[in-house]
Amino acid sequence: MLVFLVDDDFIFNTLNTAVINRFSNEIQIRSFLSGVEMLNFIKQSGNDFVAPEILLLDVWMPEMNGFEFLDELLLMDKNPLSTTKIYLHSSTLNELDLKKANEYSNLSGWLDKPLTVELFSSISI
Repeated sequence: MLVFLVDDDFIFNTLNTAVINRFSNEIQIRSFLSGVEMLNFIKQSGNDFVAPEILLLDVWMPEMNGFEFLDELLLMDKNPLSTTKIYLHSSTLNELDLKKANEYSNLSGWLDKPLTVELFSSISI
C-alpha cells in the first residue's frame, strides 16, 4: 500500500508516519509539505506517476490550502488521483470547513487530528 501525506507541518507528517508504521511497516509513505509540492511531483512524474491508495490532506496550509488542491485536481483533464481515497485531515473546528468539505465528490471523508492506529485502520480496509 502507498500513502501520501500532505501537511505543511513537518511534525504532523512525522507523527502520521509513525502511526501508519505502527499499523504496518509494509506501507510505503511519501510526505509533502504543500499541495503545490505534491502537484509538482505528479506533473514531473508524468506517465510514471503511481497513485497512492490513501491521501491525507491538511486543510489549512500556506501557498495552497487543501480545498484549493482539490480544486486543482478537478481542473485536470485526467485526475491522477481518481482511484485514491482522499481524506481531509485537520484539527480545525470551523463548521464552515466541514460544510465545504461536503461539496467535494472526490473526498472519501474527514479525519480529525491526531491520527491514531485505530483511525487509520478504519480507512485502510
